Amino acid sequence: MSKMQTRRRVRPKGWLLTAALVAAVMCLSTTAWSAVPTTVAIEGRLMTAQGGPVADGSYAVTFSLYPKQAAQQATWTETVAKMAVKGGVFQHALGSVKALNPKLLSSGQAWLALRIANEPELSRNMLHSAPFALRAAVADSVACTGCVSLSALKADGDLDLGGNALKSKLISAGSVVAQTVSSAAFSGDGSKLTGIKLPPSTCPKGQAAVGIEQDGKLKCAAGAGGGGTLEQISNNLLTTKFAQPVASKTVPKAIEDNNPIGTFDEITVPDIGPAKNLTVSVQLTNSDITGVELVLYDPQNTKYVLFKGGKGGKSLKETWPETLKPVSGDLSKWVGKNPKGKWRLRVIDAKFLNNGKDGELQAWSINLLASQSKQITSTGVFMAAGGLKHQVSAGPPFACTSDQVGWMYLDSKDKRLYYCDGDWRKLLIEPLCGNKVINPGEQCDDGNIKDGDGCTAKCQKNICGDGVLWTGKEECDDGNVKAGDECTPLCKFSNCLKDWKVNSPCNGKDYGGGCTPNQTGYHFKGVYTQGGVKWGCWWHTKNQAWNTSNQTNFYSLAKQFKLQTGSGGSKWCHAKSKNPCSAGACANSSSSYFSQNQVGAWGWCGGAPFSSGGFVCIKSGNVSACKP
Repeated sequence: MSKMQTRRRVRPKGWLLTAALVAAVMCLSTTAWSAVPTTVAIEGRLMTAQGGPVADGSYAVTFSLYPKQAAQQATWTETVAKMAVKGGVFQHALGSVKALNPKLLSSGQAWLALRIANEPELSRNMLHSAPFALRAAVADSVACTGCVSLSALKADGDLDLGGNALKSKLISAGSVVAQTVSSAAFSGDGSKLTGIKLPPSTCPKGQAAVGIEQDGKLKCAAGAGGGGTLEQISNNLLTTKFAQPVASKTVPKAIEDNNPIGTFDEITVPDIGPAKNLTVSVQLTNSDITGVELVLYDPQNTKYVLFKGGKGGKSLKETWPETLKPVSGDLSKWVGKNPKGKWRLRVIDAKFLNNGKDGELQAWSINLLASQSKQITSTGVFMAAGGLKHQVSAGPPFACTSDQVGWMYLDSKDKRLYYCDGDWRKLLIEPLCGNKVINPGEQCDDGNIKDGDGCTAKCQKNICGDGVLWTGKEECDDGNVKAGDECTPLCKFSNCLKDWKVNSPCNGKDYGGGCTPNQTGYHFKGVYTQGGVKWGCWWHTKNQAWNTSNQTNFYSLAKQFKLQTGSGGSKWCHAKSKNPCSAGACANSSSSYFSQNQVGAWGWCGGAPFSSGGFVCIKSGNVSACKP
């Protein structure tokens, strides 16, 4: 089908033979020309210069046939005064105005032209096989049993081509069954292709599979960026390339002055795979760099002269071959090879200073850009939607050196994560207590990590016997719920831990300062811990007198707690404070009133004498023996 165009106004600019001559497939008999239909039905489309259909209406159209595309004289012409056009589409039967003689088609070619009114003739279209069926009436002796158009055909079975090929630019089918399908390329992602058996072959090192050959083998090509196709498919977010500087661990090292042997240092490069790039960095000082020569030896003992007095100064810091080219030797030969092994650097100072030491080799390194098959680097944020699993090992999987800093593993014994920072360290992971969210393992979370408010610092609910004092709810909590000690199973103080003889009558004696009933007795302060030992402590305000028979004095306290008593005076004085232990009362005293191993302190402070009082603290072992 072809498109014809003209060069004048907004008249039809071209025409297209759409259903070209589909009605012209006819069978003609050899008995007489009149027995065969003498018209050829055509259908076409008239278009404007902009490509759209011409306006609906009637057009004067002249059709002409030429024996060749460039022939000057038409062999047949007919004019239709009014040809109906709608939507740009027209239909006409050639020969309906002027008879169409089949002999016009005997040359094997016929070109149809179209002219609108007095407009120039539009381009010519070649007629194909269907019109030449007219020739059968004269020369081919074909009996006509009917004239059939394609629109009347209905396929109700398979088309057998008898071993011939079907050729087409486009085949549209629900399914294609064939022994062999050959194609230069497949369109689409191939996600619905089934039954394709991939070959077991692999690609050579450094190449990736890009397709399948006709013989079933993998079609391989060099991967982009030196890292296979991983960089391509991840948009360069993932790579197998690693910048791996291997630095000397035995520098700084003094440089021998005026010594032809020189100063040597060595680096052992581990097995990190083929190098994508290799450079050498050196930093040193010397009184005169022009007398310094740097010689590098690779693991194969190949010699590279990196520097030989190329510039002056007292320091050198360069990277070969990035900032300076070697004097001799080509480091690029290591690209694609594994540089593992010992690399040696020789520093020769050829100028005299003192025949001792002149400067030092401060640092040097072998810098590698390598590709490893067992490691992947993420250049962006790495997110593992399916989870991330660490190496599991019963103890360190390898020694934690500076080369392994950053590695982690899960110890199968204690189920904890360990990380390497030069030494293996346990990663402490605790629940997020204090975030007001009850996480697994937590019983409560009040937004803080303080004890005493009903939710402990470990986000567990306060209960009696947990060893955490619940302020306002518990008087004590000694970590158990046993009876017989200073804290009862209900976290209340024992009946012994209370005020004793408070407001008792004075003994009537005045030992400086006098005594009133509201000043007498022992006021309980609480249980305190010092050095892992618990003490029950009281404060007494006034002299309790010496009368051993008077039950208002300290002998009554000693009796209740089964303390051994004696006679004599106290030589300890402990000031009143918030914590008696901090005042020194929680310690064995040398008071002769109580046995040294039973009471912490006894004494009066200030006044003339014994007028202010003091602390007395008794070990919890004695407190638990109290029988009120």
